[in-house]
Amino acid sequence: MGLCYLRVPTWAPFTLQFYCNGHSALARSLQREGIEFVQEDNAFLRITDLARAQALADNFNPEHLHRRLKRYAHWLCPVADVFAQDDRHWSIRQAEYSTDLMFRSRDILVPLYDTLSRQAVLAADAPRVAAFQGKKVTSALAQEIGSRLSTRIEGRCIKHYMGAAGVKVYDRISRVLRVATTVNDVGLFKHHRKVEHRDRYSTRELAALKKSICSLIDLREILAGCNQR
Repeated sequence: MGLCYLRVPTWAPFTLQFYCNGHSALARSLQREGIEFVQEDNAFLRITDLARAQALADNFNPEHLHRRLKRYAHWLCPVADVFAQDDRHWSIRQAEYSTDLMFRSRDILVPLYDTLSRQAVLAADAPRVAAFQGKKVTSALAQEIGSRLSTRIEGRCIKHYMGAAGVKVYDRISRVLRVATTVNDVGLFKHHRKVEHRDRYSTRELAALKKSICSLIDLREILAGCNQR
C-alpha cells in the first residue's frame, strides 16, 4: 500500500488511527503489473497504460483493507486480546478523492491555470460552491460557505468550502492539474441505501452516508461527482 501509518495510543479505549495514500497504493499496483510510470512526489507525470491504471484505482476494495487493518491491529495493539476483542469497527475520519489531469508540458498548464485560478475566484458565489457538493443553499443549511485563493511554495491553490467538505484545485509541479474533494464528516453526503428502523423493519430511502469504511465505494462515486462539477 506504499507509505502509511497506524497510530497506536497507550491508553484506553486504544482507538487506532490509520492513514494511507491512494497514489502510493496505485504505484505499488503498477509495479506489480509491470506498467511503467513516472512519479514525482505525490503525482504521476506519465503512465504507459492509463486505462489499466484507472481500473486498478477503481478496484480499491474496502473488504481487503478491513482484513489488512485487522491484521495490523492484532500485531501492533495486542492489548485487544486482554479484552477478548476479536475485531474492531473501522470508520472514516477524513477522506480525499482527487482527479488528476496530466499535461505534457508546463508551458501548457502554467498559463491555463493562471486563467482558471482568476476565473474561479470571481465566478464562485455561494450557490455555485454549494452546487459543487450537489447541494442547494437554504435557510436550514446554516454553514459557512466561501472560497479562498492561497499562494504557497508549491504554487497557488483555490479552495471552495462548505461546512465539513471542500473542493480545491491546484497544480502539481506545473505538470498536473489536480481537483480534489476533502470531507471530514462523510455524513454530510446522502445517498439511497437500506435504512433499518427501531421496529426492525427496513426501507430503502435517501439517508446520510455511514461512516464505516464499507462506505468508501459509495463515497468515491460521490466525491468524483464533486470533482466533475
